[in-house]
Amino acid sequence: KMDILKAGMVMPAPSTGTPEQQKAIANELNTIMTDLQSTYGKGKVPLDNTKFDVNAVLKIINQSRGKEEPRDPKAPLTLEEASLVLSESRDPKVLKAMWEGWHAISPVMKPDYQRMVEIGNAGAKELGFKDIADMWLANYDMPSADMEKTVERLWTQVQPLYNDLHCYTRTKLNAKYGDAVQPKTGPIRADLLGNMWAQQWNGIYDIVAPPKSDPGFDLNKVLVDKKYDPIKMVKTGEAFYTSLGLAPLPQTFWDRSLITRPRDREVICHASAWDVDNVDDIRIKMCTQVNAEDFSTIHHELGHNYYQRAYNKQDLLFKNGANDGFHEAIGDFVALSITPEYLKQIGLITKVPSADADIGLLMDRALEKVAFLPFGLKVDKWRWQVFRGETAPAAYNQAWV
Repeated sequence: KMDILKAGMVMPAPSTGTPEQQKAIANELNTIMTDLQSTYGKGKVPLDNTKFDVNAVLKIINQSRGKEEPRDPKAPLTLEEASLVLSESRDPKVLKAMWEGWHAISPVMKPDYQRMVEIGNAGAKELGFKDIADMWLANYDMPSADMEKTVERLWTQVQPLYNDLHCYTRTKLNAKYGDAVQPKTGPIRADLLGNMWAQQWNGIYDIVAPPKSDPGFDLNKVLVDKKYDPIKMVKTGEAFYTSLGLAPLPQTFWDRSLITRPRDREVICHASAWDVDNVDDIRIKMCTQVNAEDFSTIHHELGHNYYQRAYNKQDLLFKNGANDGFHEAIGDFVALSITPEYLKQIGLITKVPSADADIGLLMDRALEKVAFLPFGLKVDKWRWQVFRGETAPAAYNQAWV
């Protein structure tokens, strides 16, 4: 049980020194982590006509608002707005401005991140681990070194498929934008991939779609035409789980979840699911937009909630995923169930496209899932190297390449 308790910690503060010193270091770590999240949540992209066509950007955003009032034409763009522009604009100047504008939040976070690593590593060593990387990797039912080898082995198996997808996508982007924007060889310019982190590429499906690969429907358009709103999207996700025989979400879920961006405060809009009391106070937090990506994300996040509910009668130490991989696996398994057959069952489309349309569907899935694999791996490997001291703060950016 002690091993479970230790491995379940994310960023432990050391407990050496006097009680006052222990309290001070724990408070410092909590403040740092809160400040990092707050800075991230406040990231904005200024509207600057000298860098990009502001009117074109506002047109994209206002079209997505439907019958809502047009946004303030002078207010900087939120992360959701900048992400929308990244996925819909095909102007390289606009894309570059969105990418660089939002990522400008990161330099001020570096000192806090560096200090967080120092404190967390001290806490991890006190618990018997080499560092935070060793502690995180220990939570997968195998020694840390074996887990790292397993990750590398699995990546090696799928890397050829990713390499083919990367080459194909680069060729299509080169044909779209030309050598001056996207060369025929080398890396892909990240801001051209339709996502603020270049982690999923289905935002540029229209550019890379193979010939005669029409999937038969556009889920983004279908959701709007069917007059879906964020609440209806979540209700639809709930209905997926109740159709499996699981209980409806509690009323507190609807009372306490953050489903749309509030207008009175800054929040981190990255989607997440929460189990607040280890009983049944389950919630999601996301700034839902009416589009296919968020429709899938809702099904994924509710998977976390239903898994949390499934183990809520276990002893406290066991109120968690079987290991750190289970939660994401359940969420992704459900998200992959959003097939044309499912969409027909719930009335979003009237006819399941023929098997010939599978090419388009599979390409969309590859752009979403296969493209993500090296991104997820790189994030973890970068953090492991930082935690181990293999990457110094001065080399944070260089180590990402």
